Order: sequence, then C-alpha cells, then structure tokens
Amino acid sequence: MKFKIFLDSNIFITGLGSTTGASADILRLIQSANLEVFTSKLVVDEVGRNLARKLPKYLPIYFKVLSETGINIYSNIRNINTQISNWISKHSDVVIFSTAQKLKIDYFITLNRKHFYQKEVKKLANFKIITPAEFLVIFRRKFFKN
Repeated sequence: MKFKIFLDSNIFITGLGSTTGASADILRLIQSANLEVFTSKLVVDEVGRNLARKLPKYLPIYFKVLSETGINIYSNIRNINTQISNWISKHSDVVIFSTAQKLKIDYFITLNRKHFYQKEVKKLANFKIITPAEFLVIFRRKFFKN
C-alpha cells in the first residue's frame, strides 16, 4: 500500500533550508516506493518565489528535487471549495486545499497551523492534515515494524 501525500510549500522551504528535522526527512523519503507524492503548480511557484527571495542558493537543489524525484505536480483547481473559504482567508491556501481534495490523497503535510489546522477545516477535508513529524511516525509504524 502506498501513501498518497500532498506537500505544502512550507515543507519544501524548511526541508531545503535545513538538513535535519522532519521536513528534511520527508524530502529524503520522496522517492520511496511506499509514497506517491503530490503538490500543486501554485505550491511550486510559491516555493520558487520564496527561495529566490530568501534562500537563493537552494533554488538549484529545489529544481533538482522537482525534476528527479517524480513528484506529481497538478494544475491549480479552478472550482474551489467555497465552504473552505469561510475558514481560510488566504485565497492561495483555499486553492491549494481544493487541489489536494480533488487528488484524493491520504495526508496533507503542512506546517501552516494558522489556516489548515482549524477544526472546521479538518472536518471539510477528505484527508488527514498533519505535520511532517506526525507523518514520519505513521510512515515508520507502517513500513518499519520491528
């Protein structure tokens, strides 16, 4: 069984900016045979802009990750979930959430507690919204049983 995961922009930025931590571990796991990894064009563009502005030395590594790891990059959904707009004020996050919903993923991995960890948002999701550290616990339990 493969886990279908969606990576939010903050996972790429924190994972590239540090060699330690759960986000970095997630980026190292991307090529695992046990994962099917998704993100959206909006996330890809957002990460590229932020890295260019704040951490430009990581841009080549980011482009390498995108081109060599088999991450599935999906177009942004035009028909957004209007219910979610009641709880998430940032339009780009509404589009990211709606895109993830359409993909029928298992886990949405993010550090964005402000928008995605609200009880109402979690109720509307057809996936689990979790941190990188929470996902690593689930992944290790499933695939590294001892």
